[in-house]
Amino acid sequence: MDISALDGHYNPVEVETAHFRGVAQNFYNLPIHILLDLKLAQFEGKGDEILVLFDAAELAFDAKQFDKPQDLSFRQFMEVIRQWVDKSQPQE
Repeated sequence: MDISALDGHYNPVEVETAHFRGVAQNFYNLPIHILLDLKLAQFEGKGDEILVLFDAAELAFDAKQFDKPQDLSFRQFMEVIRQWVDKSQPQE
C-alpha cells in the first residue's frame, strides 16, 4: 500500500485514452464540496452529474490540458473521467 494514502494525500494520476492524455490531481484530493455536489446531483436524478464532473476535471487538470477535454465528445469525456477515478483508487 502506498504510504501517501495513509495521510490522505494521494499522488497525481496520469490519464490516457485514445483521445486524451494528461496528468491530474488525484480525484480524492478534490475539495469535499465537489464530492457532495456529485452525490446530490445523483440523488436528484436531473442529469447534472456531468456538470459537476466537468467542474471537477477543470480543477484537477491544468488549464492547457483542460482545453482538450472541452473538445471531446460526451463518451470520450466520460472515458477520461472513468480512467481518472479508477486510477485515483489506492493501489494495494
